[in-house]
Amino acid sequence: MSAQRDYVIMPIVMLSQDNSIQQTKLYRPFGTAGLLARPRLLDLLDAGRHGTLTLVVSPPGSGKSSLVSQWLDDRAIDAAWLQLDAGDSEPAKFIAYVVHALRTIAPDFGVETLLLLRSARLPPLDVVTTTLSNELHELGETSPCLLVLDDYHMVKNPAIDQVMAGLVTRPPQGFRLLIISRRTPAWPLGRLRIEKRLHEIGAADLRFTREETAAYLQLNAIALPDDGMVMNLQRQTEGWATGLQLAILALRQQANVAGLLGSRPMFVGGDNRYLLDYMVEEVLAHLPESTVQFMLASAVCDRFCAPLCQRLLGLGRDMVDDLLRYLLDANLFLIPLEEGSQGGADRRFAWYRYHHLMHQSLVSRLEESFEPQAIATLHRNAAAWLREQGYVDEALGHLLAIADWDTATDVLVSELGKLLDREDRQAIAHWLTLLPEAEIARRPGLLLLRGWDCFFSLDLPLLAATLRDLHALADDTQHDGEPALNLHLGRQHAVEIEGHIAFLQCAADYFAGRTEEAIRGARKALNLLTRPNTLVHGNVYVMLGSAMQMAGQSSEAEAMLRTQYQRQRPKPTQASARLLFGLTLVLTHVGDYTGAAEAASLMLREAHAADLPLLVGWSHAILGRVHYERNELDAALTHFNAVTDRRYVVNRGCAYEGFTGRMLVAAAQGDEAALSQAGDEWRQFEESLWGFPGPLYHSVQARAALLIGDTDAALRWARTFTAPRPTAPMIWLEASHITKVRCLLAAADDAERAVALDLTNACIAHVEQMHLKWLQPSLSGLRALLLARTGARAEAVALLATALHRSRGEGFVRSYADLGPAIVDLLRAIDDTALAEPIAQIVAAIPGGASGQAAVDRSQLLAGPAALLTEREYEVLELLATPLTPHEIADALSVSYSTIRHHTSHIYEKLGVNKRRQAVLVAAELGLLP
Repeated sequence: MSAQRDYVIMPIVMLSQDNSIQQTKLYRPFGTAGLLARPRLLDLLDAGRHGTLTLVVSPPGSGKSSLVSQWLDDRAIDAAWLQLDAGDSEPAKFIAYVVHALRTIAPDFGVETLLLLRSARLPPLDVVTTTLSNELHELGETSPCLLVLDDYHMVKNPAIDQVMAGLVTRPPQGFRLLIISRRTPAWPLGRLRIEKRLHEIGAADLRFTREETAAYLQLNAIALPDDGMVMNLQRQTEGWATGLQLAILALRQQANVAGLLGSRPMFVGGDNRYLLDYMVEEVLAHLPESTVQFMLASAVCDRFCAPLCQRLLGLGRDMVDDLLRYLLDANLFLIPLEEGSQGGADRRFAWYRYHHLMHQSLVSRLEESFEPQAIATLHRNAAAWLREQGYVDEALGHLLAIADWDTATDVLVSELGKLLDREDRQAIAHWLTLLPEAEIARRPGLLLLRGWDCFFSLDLPLLAATLRDLHALADDTQHDGEPALNLHLGRQHAVEIEGHIAFLQCAADYFAGRTEEAIRGARKALNLLTRPNTLVHGNVYVMLGSAMQMAGQSSEAEAMLRTQYQRQRPKPTQASARLLFGLTLVLTHVGDYTGAAEAASLMLREAHAADLPLLVGWSHAILGRVHYERNELDAALTHFNAVTDRRYVVNRGCAYEGFTGRMLVAAAQGDEAALSQAGDEWRQFEESLWGFPGPLYHSVQARAALLIGDTDAALRWARTFTAPRPTAPMIWLEASHITKVRCLLAAADDAERAVALDLTNACIAHVEQMHLKWLQPSLSGLRALLLARTGARAEAVALLATALHRSRGEGFVRSYADLGPAIVDLLRAIDDTALAEPIAQIVAAIPGGASGQAAVDRSQLLAGPAALLTEREYEVLELLATPLTPHEIADALSVSYSTIRHHTSHIYEKLGVNKRRQAVLVAAELGLLP
């Protein structure tokens, strides 16, 4: 591939802005008029500044949030703030908000955590928590941070409690947490109390004293006739902050102060709901009707701004501004969520919310006062405005609240392209969980979301079923000649969605080996898709190029992808990086490893620059494959580790490539500990997401066992692998059918070797049909070994020489070396000076190969085992194939342990190996063992 660069790599960026994050939840509430300074409480908060956790726990309306916000202001403390609500009980959403809250004080924080949260399948929570904790530790090393979680009681999920408990019991360096809640979290707090790392402020601390009550009244210009009434007010409210505020509002509206304070009790049995209902009634009863209607209508929104209120009620901007100003000036529990337009993200509007208690009361009155249809209209108006402004999740919340599935589908389909471009697979999966299955099944737009979810997770059976449902809906009855998709989606989306469907069908056809159908589907998708420079557009070219390569049009596919890449402006983008991905796949599958490495290296740079974690993973996987083939094992391991380190971030198939590569490298290096570790990690990864390891895991285990000499384990797997002859393209680093052939070669049974030869021929035919030249060296080598076993040595040598000529120049080493020591004899029989160098590289990569003792001519074996080994060595060899230890073998043969070591050394030398398992494997391959 040309090294010329005709583009400019953009600066490396952090993760794309996530529009699902409601930015105003990251703003702490700012003080309103009439807020009393309470120094004793500020001092209490100061006392916890050097601990791990501060809990501010008391009933609603106690002034918790206002107090903490006032303290941060007064002490000039830079803290991250997160306002929680009932929708934050899903762990992934909760953690995402925590990360974004911390980004208000550390903008680059949490990259790895957010990558995990964007996975197609959410990783185990302990994996996400560990990553978050590590990133908090890194942040704390340079910049200690305080995180405030407001209204933590709204979170109702033990899993989130477990996450937070872990962070406070084993706190990252420099991390402090302040919780504002109506109840104490269900965390193990005993040790924190004993170690004095927990500071608690409760309801008794927050109650207004008599002196504070008097000062609060004075601050709000309320003059009571005598101190007795002040005492009465303080007694009846028991120092409840919201009760005092409501009383002040009522006192301003009512001349009969004595009647208000003395006519009925305000606080009953420690329950302030009676007081709240009474006081809200008193306050609203004296407000203008237009103000009450405004408050009730705006209460359908968790937060609102002037333009949103205009859309809700159809009012002019001046009137809305006047109403908001009135609510603020009157201190009617309206909380500004930002301070003017200074700093922060998304400050296009001045946002507000009601105090939770007032909001609950207003919602109750709304449901009592408004007809259901009128409430639904408010939700639709809110959703329409929020959608226009890009607040998609909030818009969906309103639509789902009134079961408006048609509009919700329209919103999701409109946003799908943006989600795909930022590779936010978790959002797609999450949206699907919000929708009833019956609605998904009858709507093409929602089925399309499911199709993409299946594609990202490589759930090919479910993808095929989803496509059948999609086609059935698309081909449904048409009215007046109108295409069915138009009826379901409207003309605005129908053509683009048809392009998506064509792509997904193309992908399903490709993975099923239906080459011509895949090519037709890809070209159909290109004709339908209207948005260039997108993930979908780039993916179509990936599939088209791969399908063309399988159809024998690799040169045309390469030229097409290079041309499209050169035309891309700007670079890097999803489309440009995916064109490189398509190019690397074509070059890899035709065995052009030099070109594949160049394209993958460029793709890696672009993927990093454009924040494309999926393609970062594929870049490493392909580079690892190239280095492994060239026997550059350390470099290969570096790339494969880069894949498995982000196993939950990358595509499922990519993660498999990483684990396969690690296991093959470990086996090639004879590192059984590393092999076991990689296998364990793979199994745990599979179990954490899908419950049990898949068939590919067991196939790679067998292949690795064979490489380290564990023939029995390899044969056990091979005898249970009964999959039909291959039809899907063999594009992965591991091909189970070929591994079965490798294993059966070690069998002593002629019938099993005949099965191996038959399967080899089937694989060769399949590979030739699919033009997968990268597999030809290993398959040719396997066939050569099988031919040699049948006595067709000359044919075997000729076949191997032809394969070497075809693969010469691309560094093919492991494809031959992984066939084991038995291949060395055939390699040395090749009399071709042009192949001397590649043969030397292959032989050097086989344990014992360079010594000249790695293989034995078949004619020696035909003369019997004694022609190769002494009788005693043969006896020792037979016992080496058993579970007996060397000392037990010595006892069985009535010789000394040192004698056994001497015989074993000679056996290893003659077989060209250096380990017991390798000796058994080679002996079995050579027919020395039954």
